[in-house]
Amino acid sequence: MRQWAALVNLGLMLLFLPLHVLDLLKERPVVGSKPTAVGRLIAQFVLIALAADLTRPWSTKLPRDKTP
Repeated sequence: MRQWAALVNLGLMLLFLPLHVLDLLKERPVVGSKPTAVGRLIAQFVLIALAADLTRPWSTKLPRDKTP
């Protein structure tokens, strides 16, 4: 269930990515100022990476090495 939620989240983040990029390129962003638009775009890339990581099945993630 978590993977499906992450996949839907990833899809929505990718869907809205062009809007945030276009908003950043405007002289006067729709929501907030330029620094706010930059922060929103950085946060969106971080959330995209997190959602992409959560969409992978747990069995394909490499186990951590527990040797001393």
